[in-house]
Amino acid sequence: MENTYAIQLDQALNGMVAAIDQFKNDQLNTVPFEGSWSAAQVAVHVLKSIEGLPKLFSSEAVPTGRDPHQFEPQLKKIFLDFETKMKSPDFIVPGEGPFQKNELMQRLSETRRAIIEKVKDLDLSKTFASFSFPGTGPLTGYELLCFAWCHTARHARQVTNIFTVLGSQTTVNTALQ
Repeated sequence: MENTYAIQLDQALNGMVAAIDQFKNDQLNTVPFEGSWSAAQVAVHVLKSIEGLPKLFSSEAVPTGRDPHQFEPQLKKIFLDFETKMKSPDFIVPGEGPFQKNELMQRLSETRRAIIEKVKDLDLSKTFASFSFPGTGPLTGYELLCFAWCHTARHARQVTNIFTVLGSQTTVNTALQ
């Protein structure tokens, strides 16, 4: 696994699993404030965005007629800007839940393993044309991994922030009783 993005994605998904593991079952599906998702919904959103990657990486790839890293700076700028709020495309919006902690952690771990295994010997410079990424069109393997890493890292950070908010709300609620 020489690809930097594969390593970073591996670390981000492990971070997401560790962040989810901090939650008590009753906290995991709690929305911390209006307009937010619960930590469980964030995890489902991430899963919806990456669970299809092993299948996509198994699909036919075509030679890339451009720099195979062309969209990486754009993806990093979009997804690693933690100050900007975004609206999720409908096809990766999570349901209402409730979601089970163990199932989410298992799916995240299995997806991590499947992606890492699939890309080990893959020519990531090729374009995977069977999926058109919103705003750019088909991406190369490098760009898909860059997206998966940036997006997962963004949301692992969000899950950690949700945990912090819920913990402080519990502390305040306990103090008020």
